[in-house]
Amino acid sequence: MRPSDSHEVSQLNELKIDNLSLNMIAGWLHNGNIIMVEQMPILGGFIGGLEETAICDIATTLNSFTLMNASYHLDGPIHIRWGITTSRETLQIAGHVAAALDSQTNLLIAN
Repeated sequence: MRPSDSHEVSQLNELKIDNLSLNMIAGWLHNGNIIMVEQMPILGGFIGGLEETAICDIATTLNSFTLMNASYHLDGPIHIRWGITTSRETLQIAGHVAAALDSQTNLLIAN
């Protein structure tokens, strides 16, 4: 792969990370690669409802940039019952989170 290609690593749900992912990130940072961290908080899982999932979504985005040195963050809450990211509730979460991050930060997010 070229250094200009994006390398993807996934956070585990509810703000967890494993050592293998941290090792991959360390290698990519050493090589100066572009890092894309993705995380899809689960609506209706351990987090709870709309408001709680939105808070966790903000936290995972901030975690991507602070702990994992992401170049950008891929986001998309997923519905526990239907397993999709396009339900009304998950789109509402994604919209509110994107608006909050856009108004308060200069972070690059992708949905």
